[in-house]
Amino acid sequence: MKNNNIILVVIIFSYLLTGCNRAYIPGFYGSHPNGLIVKSDYKERTSSYYVSLDAAKASAFNKDETNYFLRAKITKVISSEHFNANIGLGLYGGRYTVKNFYDNTNMCYSVTPDFTGKNYDKNYTYFGFDPSISCGANLKYGGFKFGIGLQLSVFSEFGDFYKFRKEIKNNKAAFIDVKDAVINVAFSVFPYYAWEFEDGSSISLQTNVGLPGIVSPSFVYNTNKTSYWLSVWINSEKEDSLIPSIQFGVAMDISNFGF
Repeated sequence: MKNNNIILVVIIFSYLLTGCNRAYIPGFYGSHPNGLIVKSDYKERTSSYYVSLDAAKASAFNKDETNYFLRAKITKVISSEHFNANIGLGLYGGRYTVKNFYDNTNMCYSVTPDFTGKNYDKNYTYFGFDPSISCGANLKYGGFKFGIGLQLSVFSEFGDFYKFRKEIKNNKAAFIDVKDAVINVAFSVFPYYAWEFEDGSSISLQTNVGLPGIVSPSFVYNTNKTSYWLSVWINSEKEDSLIPSIQFGVAMDISNFGF
C-alpha cells in the first residue's frame, strides 16, 4: 500500500510538470524565490529597506513556447546575528508566447494533435503583485553560517493570458486542466550555507524546495548595501534544455534616502 501511494504521488507531480497543462499561471509558475537578503555585519537587530529587480527566462508549459518574467519589489530587511527576515511587496509582468494551440487540440504530446479550428497562437501579456515573507535562522562558526529558512508568497495575476485561460475554459477549447484562480500561494523551505568575509560581504547557496518549481537552487552574494542572486530550475523532462528557467536579481539598500 505504501509503495502504491508513492507511485501515485510521482504520477501526479509528473502530470503537473509536463506539457499537458497549457493554461497554468505563467508568472506564478515561472517565478523563482528571491535570494535571502542578509546584512551580516550586525550582531544587534537592525532593519532597512531595499528595492530589487529580477528577471527570468522562465519555464514554458510546452515545447517551442517562451515565457519572459520581470519583477520589481520593495523589501524590509530585518537582520541580527542568528536571524534574518525579508518582508516584501512585488509588482511583476511578463510575456508568454503560445505555439501550436487550436481549439480542438489535445495538448498531451503523446497524442497527435489535429491542427484545425481556431488558432490561439500569439504573444500574451500578464501582470500581478506578490506580497511575500521569507526568514531564516542560522548557526555561526567563525565565518561559516548554516541554517534553514522558509518563504511564503501570494500571487494575484491578471492580463491577456488570464483572459485567454478564461476563454478556453468557457469554450472547452482543449482537453486540458485550466487554472483560473485569481489568488495562488507559493511555499518553500530552504537550507542555506554562507561564508562571511571580513568586510561584511558573504556568498551563500540557498536551495528552495516547494511549490511551484519543486527544487530551485540560488547562488547569493550579499554586501552591506547590495544583494545579487542567480537562480535556476532544473527540469530534466524538458526535451530542448536541461535548464529551462533561469533568473537573475539585484537589490539595493535605500535606507539612506530617507526610508
